[in-house]
Amino acid sequence: MLSRRIHRYIGLVLLFPMVGWALTGLVFLIKPGYDGAYEVITIKTYPLDRKLNIASKENWEEVRVIKSVLGNHLLVTIDGKTNHLDFNTLKKKPMPSGTEVTRLVEDAIADKKDRYGSVLAVDGATAYTTTGIEVTVNWDGLKLNQIGFDRYLIDWLYKVHYLQWTPWRLVNYVLGIVGLLLLVTLTAIGLRLYLKNTG
Repeated sequence: MLSRRIHRYIGLVLLFPMVGWALTGLVFLIKPGYDGAYEVITIKTYPLDRKLNIASKENWEEVRVIKSVLGNHLLVTIDGKTNHLDFNTLKKKPMPSGTEVTRLVEDAIADKKDRYGSVLAVDGATAYTTTGIEVTVNWDGLKLNQIGFDRYLIDWLYKVHYLQWTPWRLVNYVLGIVGLLLLVTLTAIGLRLYLKNTG
């Protein structure tokens, strides 16, 4: 019967996407490993040991002084954007050296050795740890961002779940529409066969 054959073929086409959707949906529901994958790590700060006199400018919206293992940092918000300035020149503070990045990151992860281990190498503002985690220093905002294999895996599962199987947005969009149409067709044919058999 034609309806049964169509129903069977559509079922076969949707078999792997449906299995993938179900398995990834289960992962998103249980969220195993999410705490570590999306953990927010911060630069360790210390009390200021001396009074600092800063000649502020009119366009400065917010001024913060933070002390880290590298010393004092002047963070100024201008037009809604944070700028890391040099205390003496009030110009943008140069990017840290590899040694400074290492010290900053090592200080931040000192009590989280299980996940981060220690810094193995540094490339620019990114430190690579012995456990395979990448920790990037946002020097302007004096913030840290970490990403590891678990985060990459979750991002990949997200793409599988939402049919983002190619690098092209339009193709992924078409795949999603086709998948939904096939699913609706599969349901409609299944309902029709059921009603016909019970009628």
